[in-house]
Amino acid sequence: MVRAAVTGAVDFAQYDPDDYRWWAGMWLRIRELQRQHEQAVAAARHSHWITLASHGNLEAASFQNALENANEALQQLSRAHYPWLDETAGAGSRDEAVDEFRKTWGYPGDPQYEAMVAHDLAVLRALDEPKEEPRRRVRVADTKPLHRHYE
Repeated sequence: MVRAAVTGAVDFAQYDPDDYRWWAGMWLRIRELQRQHEQAVAAARHSHWITLASHGNLEAASFQNALENANEALQQLSRAHYPWLDETAGAGSRDEAVDEFRKTWGYPGDPQYEAMVAHDLAVLRALDEPKEEPRRRVRVADTKPLHRHYE
């Protein structure tokens, strides 16, 4: 968040804790700053290993190690630039996400889930009910005439 504030990517002067759009925009910008940082680090690592591999006096094992590390850094750089091509992303994450959701919120039929839904419905119904404002009683003697000729 500090980098987001310093670079001006997030305008904290417009902060509104109740505005979900502000929060979504902030996290989107922070993730983009993180992605740019990861790209820069991966590019530096790749350049470092390519430079080491280009040295002419390396032994075969050292050369192979430098190539493997350069390839790993290149894969990391590719994942940072093209995250949708990452084959390992999301592997098994659906089942984990469903289990985490059920731990947090419950499952239809669970007492915890049913109590939460009943509470939320009660709150929503209470919000939808029209509230009657108390009527003020006005004495006729306290009213002023509307027009001058009635005085």
